[in-house]
Amino acid sequence: MGIVTLPSIPEGWWRKDQYRRILPPGLPTDLVDAAMNRAYEVFGPEWCQGNLPHPAIAAISLPGTLSFHFMFELGIDLLSVDKCLRYGRVLKSLHKPREYFAARTELAVAATLRRNGHEVEFQPLLPNRKRADLMAESYGRTVYIEIKKLLQPDARWVLDRLSFALLLAIGEIFRTEPYSNFQSLGYEIKVTEAVFGILSGDKASNEVAISRIVSGTVEEAKNRLLCGEPPFCFAAGECVHLRIASGIQSSVSEPPLSPQHELRRSLAQHFKSPGAQLHPDHAGLLIIESSSILEPSATRSQVEPLLCALGDGASQLSAAVFIPVYTSPPVRYGLFRAFPVLNPKARFPAHELRPFQVLAGSHAFATDC
Repeated sequence: MGIVTLPSIPEGWWRKDQYRRILPPGLPTDLVDAAMNRAYEVFGPEWCQGNLPHPAIAAISLPGTLSFHFMFELGIDLLSVDKCLRYGRVLKSLHKPREYFAARTELAVAATLRRNGHEVEFQPLLPNRKRADLMAESYGRTVYIEIKKLLQPDARWVLDRLSFALLLAIGEIFRTEPYSNFQSLGYEIKVTEAVFGILSGDKASNEVAISRIVSGTVEEAKNRLLCGEPPFCFAAGECVHLRIASGIQSSVSEPPLSPQHELRRSLAQHFKSPGAQLHPDHAGLLIIESSSILEPSATRSQVEPLLCALGDGASQLSAAVFIPVYTSPPVRYGLFRAFPVLNPKARFPAHELRPFQVLAGSHAFATDC
C-alpha cells in the first residue's frame, strides 16, 4: 500500500462551534481543553506517524466528530486517574497494539470507580506474587478486579487494518479538488461479512486485497460525487457499503464474530483458574469485554456450573461481568446489554459491593441481574 503520511492535526481544532455544541451545556471550556490536551500528550502526532497499525489510530489522527468524542472521553478518563498508583503502566499498555483494548477498558473502569469516590490502585500485588488489574477501596472495603479483553483473531486484526485504510482514503477524497465542496458531508462505511472470504490469505495476499478494496471504494465514491447530488447509499465492491450524506458522523463498522465462537473462546481462556487472579481474602470481580454479541441466558447456563465446580478455589470471585465494546458518545452503543453472572459459591455477595453497584449503573445492567 506504500508509505502512508497522516495529515497534520490543527492545534485546538476541537474549539470550533460544531464540536462544542455536541457537549452538555455548561461544560467548562478549560475542562474540554484539559481533556483533549491530555489525550494528545499520550497520543501525539509524532507517535501516531510511527504507529499506523495501532487499532485506535484513525480516531486519534483524523480530526472530526468521531475523533472529538473519542479523544475527549479518553482525556477525561486519563485526568480522572492521573494520581493513581502505577498509572504509568497503563499508559505504556495503551501504546501497544496487542494490549491497547484491555488497557483502555482497564482505564475506563478505573476512571468510573474513581469518579464515584473510590481510591484506585493499578496492578496491585497478590499473595501468590501475581498482580490483579485493579484494587478499589471505598468505605473501608477493598475489592480486587481482573479485566479481560478477548484477543482478536488474525482475521479481525486484518479487518482493523482495512477499516483504517478505508477511513483515511475516503476522508482524503474530500480534501482534494474537485471534491472539496463536499467537505460538509459525512460518510458511513459498512464492511460486510463477505470480507472474511476475501481477507483469508497470507500477509502479502491480504495487503493486495486491502489495496484493491480501498482503491475500488475510492473510485466508486468519486464517480458518485461527480455524477450526481448526495445523499448516496451504494455498494462499493464485494464487501463495502458506503453512505454519503449531510448530518451523519463519519464512521466505519465491521461485521461481528459469532456469539457461539466468542463464548467458547471466553470460557476456554478465562475460567481455568480465576481465583488465582484475585486476592484470596477480599471480594473480587472478573470483567470480560467482548467485541461480539453474547446472549445472557446461554452464557449463564455455561458459566454458573463452572463457578460452582471451582468451589472454594474461586469463592472470593463475586461475579463475572460481561460488557460489550461501546461506541463513543453522543450515542453510546454496544452489541449487547452488559450483564453479570453471579457466583453461587461466592463468600461476598456481588450486590453488596460498591464497585459492582457502580458498574451496574454505568453499564445499565438488566434489572433482573
